[in-house]
Amino acid sequence: MGMINELVRAIVPASTRVRYKLLRGRIIYGRSGTTPLSREILDLESHKTMAPLEKLESFFELKSSAWQGLQTLAYQIVLRYRPKVIVELGTHMGLSALAMGLALKELGEGGRLFAIDSWKGDPQASHYGDEVYQQFLERRKHLGLEETIVPLKMYFDEAKDLVDRPIDLLHIDGLHTWDAVNHDWETYGPLVKPGGLVLFHDVNTRYPGVTKFWRQMKKSKDCHTVLYSHGLGILRTPGKND
Repeated sequence: MGMINELVRAIVPASTRVRYKLLRGRIIYGRSGTTPLSREILDLESHKTMAPLEKLESFFELKSSAWQGLQTLAYQIVLRYRPKVIVELGTHMGLSALAMGLALKELGEGGRLFAIDSWKGDPQASHYGDEVYQQFLERRKHLGLEETIVPLKMYFDEAKDLVDRPIDLLHIDGLHTWDAVNHDWETYGPLVKPGGLVLFHDVNTRYPGVTKFWRQMKKSKDCHTVLYSHGLGILRTPGKND
């Protein structure tokens, strides 16, 4: 690691104020100081894996999740911002939901996460049977998160009136077309409290609709882009912290 530090200092001018980390043999970096939220997230990214997350290692099938590599950051985000209501649009195997659920449990403040998914799949993620949903329920029970994570097995629009409000943290990870992600944002975005957080997964992937949507969103928002693990766009809604 010392050699990496020396290399980065040699090739990156101090004036650019670049933050970096070593992840799976790659240097991941982004400009610090761009927005207040960016500085906060960059600080959280430097934290090590928390002990409760080690429980997820027993679920071998989660290692293939597209969210692999982001669970520590998600856990730290929940600890840092202390949301009472988290809504997730698109749960699939559940790595993101379980990581954030463990953080809510650690906080012990009665926060709940509404995990919304049809658990039928889609043309992009492929279609699958009920076993994926049943496995998610088993993981939730194994981790003691039955009071923390509320599964809503239905389509996103059907669940809108069933989640608690206001939403403190919204995670959008559904169908990755521009129309779909824009619809999810327009449907659930107004439910997020002023100063709340919204996560968009897969903003650095082969899906042009999501990447285009995120490029538009981040132009005028307090936001940060995580480039690894298929990309995670994070924005803070206008309001409380303006």
